[in-house]
Amino acid sequence: MADTIQEKMGDEFPRDRRGFWQPPRGTAPSNPVFAWPPRPLASLKWLYGYLFPWNLIYMSIATLTWFYWQPALSRCATFQWDWVLEMFVRNEIMLVAIVSAWHVQLWSQKKQGTNYKYTSDWLATGHRKFLGGSQLWDNVFWSCVSGGIIWTAYEVVMMWA
Repeated sequence: MADTIQEKMGDEFPRDRRGFWQPPRGTAPSNPVFAWPPRPLASLKWLYGYLFPWNLIYMSIATLTWFYWQPALSRCATFQWDWVLEMFVRNEIMLVAIVSAWHVQLWSQKKQGTNYKYTSDWLATGHRKFLGGSQLWDNVFWSCVSGGIIWTAYEVVMMWA
């Protein structure tokens, strides 16, 4: 029989008595970029770990989107629904593609198990508080409707301004 929450959860991550993830006490060490006296080698090592691989992937997606999938700035000078709708459809496609890739890895295949999860609970099904009774479809709906619209509205204001 498991004696501690960590043994019950099957991980070494700090958890409170309910099994919820709890950050370690104290402050995290600051990155060496802002340290004094300057430590250039430590800063370069930190920068490499910060950029690779995920931030570089996200920057690449943003750059490729800007060059190949963004309406021309000349079109955005006047407010027209055609380029706004083009941005909305593009944003929805990107949202579904990227979130689906993460969902398959983390939820469907459970690659990390309960490591890095705030709670040990998986997505709820058959629950009346979620649209359609499924937490997954509730999340999909609100991400696409609310998230996609706000994302596109922000981008439209920035491009049109």
